[in-house]
Amino acid sequence: MRKYYPYLVRKLKEGTYTPQPVKRAYKRFISDRTILKLIWKFLKAGLVEGKTFSATEQGAPQGGNLSPLLANLYLDQLDKELERRGHKFVRYADDFRIYVKSKRVGERVLESTTRFLETKLKLTVNLKKSGIGSPVKHQFLGFRLYTRKGTVSCFSDQSAKKRLIRKLKKFTRRNRPGTFLDVARDINQAAIGWINYFAIGSIKTFLARTRKWLNHRIRQLIWKRWKRVRTRYRKLRSRGIDRDNALKMAASRKGYWRLSRSEIMHRVVQNKTLIHWGLKDWSAQYERMHVNYGTAVYGTERTVV
Repeated sequence: MRKYYPYLVRKLKEGTYTPQPVKRAYKRFISDRTILKLIWKFLKAGLVEGKTFSATEQGAPQGGNLSPLLANLYLDQLDKELERRGHKFVRYADDFRIYVKSKRVGERVLESTTRFLETKLKLTVNLKKSGIGSPVKHQFLGFRLYTRKGTVSCFSDQSAKKRLIRKLKKFTRRNRPGTFLDVARDINQAAIGWINYFAIGSIKTFLARTRKWLNHRIRQLIWKRWKRVRTRYRKLRSRGIDRDNALKMAASRKGYWRLSRSEIMHRVVQNKTLIHWGLKDWSAQYERMHVNYGTAVYGTERTVV
């Protein structure tokens, strides 16, 4: 990667369109007038932020459901132009990377591509989010590339990992309402979706470390919910802890987090116990999805929504 394509041009188009070129472009793909009228109504529907309504002057709101679909249709012209020039590139909706051989070439390609977008496609390029840099230092769609022994692989970016951890912290805070089934459901929805998306990369170590931390959070939540000494003693005894240790643990004045890391809590709430209660096995899910990614047969290398 460093030898052949050490630099990339990354560009992110702002959500502004000139109506007439857009209409002509969409008519090349969509012949149903009803669908076209529905698209125009979406584009002119306006935007509600809180209690404030804003009329849509032009374009689709950034982050809307329709925006990436329309961008994929309209930027088909950009795909063909980059293919004609012989560039190596990848695009998802309005976010794309072009891989070139040197920084000097990258500067030239950045300038010519910007000119094509603004003059030919009548788009406004967000120059603050466009630039030139190494593909191993810039993330794309949450992934970052790296080289090892002559091969190129990918892994999840730190920002994506932090977002997952923030969600898990929210779901396992000590004062959250709901049953353990509710807690497990929220964790599964966030974690399994994240694993399925990033399983193509190397995330096994991160998952093992995060799951260990999460299990401590859950044990802490369970211990707090038992509340009274009498309840804790009864729960510990029912799970096989001898009388002396159960009484000592139940009456302990140590903090929730410290007790969640104790040997007794590990015996009472084992990893297999959490899985039995409804938590998904992250390791098994990752191995299954990683194998599926590795054995998948891909066709022409062209990104579509």
